[in-house]
Amino acid sequence: LAFINRLNKSCFGQREAREESAVALRLITTFETIRLKVDEIPASHGRVRRFGDATFRQFCQWLVETAPELISNLTNTILSIQEKYELATYLVSSFGDQQRLDYGTGHETAQIIFLLCLYKLGILLDRDIDSGAVALTVLKAYFVCCRRIQSEYLLEPAGSRGVWALDDYQCLAFLFGSAQHIGISVPAQYTIENELNIDLVRSHESYSLFFQGIAYAQLAKDKARRAPFAETSPVLFAFSSKSWIVINRAILKYYESEVLGTFVVARHLRFGTLFPASWLSVNKRKDVPIASSLPVERQNNDISNSPQKENCS
Repeated sequence: LAFINRLNKSCFGQREAREESAVALRLITTFETIRLKVDEIPASHGRVRRFGDATFRQFCQWLVETAPELISNLTNTILSIQEKYELATYLVSSFGDQQRLDYGTGHETAQIIFLLCLYKLGILLDRDIDSGAVALTVLKAYFVCCRRIQSEYLLEPAGSRGVWALDDYQCLAFLFGSAQHIGISVPAQYTIENELNIDLVRSHESYSLFFQGIAYAQLAKDKARRAPFAETSPVLFAFSSKSWIVINRAILKYYESEVLGTFVVARHLRFGTLFPASWLSVNKRKDVPIASSLPVERQNNDISNSPQKENCS
């Protein structure tokens, strides 16, 4: 959460990143490579399904096979086999679950863990975080890539609460996007009666992660059902009457409680040497060892034998 807070603050009043490092540009290239691969593995045109095209599994298989190479292309730093494995695992996990054919905020969280691990390894530096390069350029490319995957393979919203969720797929795009508007004279009243103020959204969509997210959410829901924005996205609609700082704080609190604070997400997070489960159990049982106290051999064995489940929200 501290890492997310830092990314959030880096976006305050910023239309774009103050600088972009070579690593940030390589990450953008990585997501562009993944996005373009979708065109080479198009969804099948067989039996019509409401959610989840089985061709997504072929795409995931390609991603699993390619992930180690993508990781190697990010840096000249010599990484151990274990470090490469963990980074590749988080990268693959951040695009959806190939068994359930779904995607949600838990997968989005896996991407944050991936970036946090890069930071811990010294591949991403302080200036990448604080300049907004990670939140406003790297994650922007990630969100675009995810939306392309979702629209092509019709992934089911993982654990969605329907209209009472902030969004079917993502949360952090709205968090960092709302931070961009703090201190900038952009009206937070982005609705007119029960509908979106389309002109306002379009005028800021080119740079605003928030309005990009709203535009995509509205497009996706319009295809499914014709209804006012107030009915299809009541949570986002309610935010329209607040200031940007209030919206930002509310989304951060929402993410902490409804994503990080839910068991259904936490149980699918993967822990290893880069992202250890180093906290004590809430019942403070003394007979339960924490991850950092386990021998390295035991940690590695636990990772290699972990069930192949992805995150969900």
